[in-house]
Amino acid sequence: MANNIARTVFTCKAYGLYARLKDDGTAEVVKTDEVEFLSTNAEGKGVKDEGSRALREAGIRVPAKDVRIEVLKSEVYAMTMEQFIANAKVVDRAKGGYIKKSDLEGEQE
Repeated sequence: MANNIARTVFTCKAYGLYARLKDDGTAEVVKTDEVEFLSTNAEGKGVKDEGSRALREAGIRVPAKDVRIEVLKSEVYAMTMEQFIANAKVVDRAKGGYIKKSDLEGEQE
């Protein structure tokens, strides 16, 4: 019997909030454009970092403390160990357990 590998993938939405002074001197909170991204985290620092990165890549600059995340949906993906080994690439983990994007260059999307 084959082992299976499963991963929950969350579709998330990130946006930023910032304060703006109106002409009458009062402040209002303004919401930036939204960006959707995929994550394997539903909460915590990891998903907030990914949301900040997705916003930056879309050209939206917001301090990390002002980024808000909403989870839109989650789906569980799975495959057998044999399928995983046949399709995955051996890589080295960088400091903190991260995998360098450059190690995955040239892979099919």
